[in-house]
Amino acid sequence: MTEPRKRRPKGTGSVYKRGDVWEAAYTIPKALRPEGTSSRPITKQGPTETKALANLMAHLRTLGITLPTAPSQSRQQALEERYGNEPTHRRTTVDPNAPGHSYRLEVWANEWLRDYTGHIDDETRSRYEGHIRNHINPHIGQRTLDQLSTRVLIDEWWTVIQAKRKVVKGVTTDKPLLGDPGLSAVYKTLRLILKAAEDKIGARNRLVARLIHPPHQAARPETDREVAEAAQHLRDVFYRQLSHDDTRWAIFLFSLLGLRQAERLGLTVSSIDLTPGREQLHISKQLSWSSAQNKYILKNATKNGDTRVVPLWDEFLEAAKRLLARHELLTQSASFSPPEGFADLLMTDEDGTIRDRRIDTREWKELVGDEYRGHLARHVTGQLLAEKGIGTDVAKILLGWRSDAYAHYYRTISTAYAGRVLREQYTLDAETIEPPQRRELGV
Repeated sequence: MTEPRKRRPKGTGSVYKRGDVWEAAYTIPKALRPEGTSSRPITKQGPTETKALANLMAHLRTLGITLPTAPSQSRQQALEERYGNEPTHRRTTVDPNAPGHSYRLEVWANEWLRDYTGHIDDETRSRYEGHIRNHINPHIGQRTLDQLSTRVLIDEWWTVIQAKRKVVKGVTTDKPLLGDPGLSAVYKTLRLILKAAEDKIGARNRLVARLIHPPHQAARPETDREVAEAAQHLRDVFYRQLSHDDTRWAIFLFSLLGLRQAERLGLTVSSIDLTPGREQLHISKQLSWSSAQNKYILKNATKNGDTRVVPLWDEFLEAAKRLLARHELLTQSASFSPPEGFADLLMTDEDGTIRDRRIDTREWKELVGDEYRGHLARHVTGQLLAEKGIGTDVAKILLGWRSDAYAHYYRTISTAYAGRVLREQYTLDAETIEPPQRRELGV
């Protein structure tokens, strides 16, 4: 039997893409660092991930440093321990008219969690498990997939979970257990489960929205006018009122570059590239609380799984430099003692304490006002781009949108941009601009 693969413990090093090359980084633990030595990571580059790591290891050996290793359990092994390692349940008899007849939903849901959910984070996996355990399996878990007709789904599941009521101190109240957001979330979980069954074995998915009527997603909290007013207010706060020497200016300015809160709080020293002429910000991590590990972690992914690179210019470049200078100054303080693995985090208190979402949200509202929620800054970023006539294609890249759903949700952007284009190019005076020459199709 081969030995289990070895890997570095989380928080001791990383390998990531920087432009066209790979860069490996390692931070010497504080306990092993000589007095007065900087906590900045040691980095080496290479054309491939493997080569970058090899270059780093070779350099560390010259310094007498050996990276600690620990046995690693594969992701599949961990999932099998959690959900069982039974073989895939197959049809025992041939019945082309009823694919999946031998799959009980609760068995398939377990297989789905184990094999078909991809690299989801702990919080999302816990939500799926809760939906299945509390609101799906108790009602239709014993049904086989081919028995899940629309009528069964409505009568035995959807109507039932809608009728659930909260129980307080043993007394059933008249308040729904699941509000519209909860019902919508459970509906989406079952839809994912049944869609995977349809793709894998051809089991017909009868979870039809036009018959079951899941709650519609809530409209955007702010109207177009409110977003425009917020854009003016935040522009005044960050460009006219707040001193650049105020630490909050640099900490929050990247909100107007479209960063989500978790992305901004997850920025590290290596996120900023100050190469002259192509200064940029690498957005590849999120600060997240792991319920499974009961601690904060840096997830190596953004919300949609992509890594995006954003140019730095003017005030944003100044903010990046200020954050780096602040971090360098803090690391020289004797009181700077960040948790293991977070020494390079830019958004920390002066003693290295992690800046969590609760603290960040409180300071944001103290700075800009209680009526301006943090995520509104992403909408404002789109508004500011639109006011400058920057197209939605650029905005989509800058803010990290993967799908075209933003065209509806961020309608302020398209409306403002369309207005600018129309004001500049559209006229009812036919004599003002000569009409374009008639062209044949394809010419």
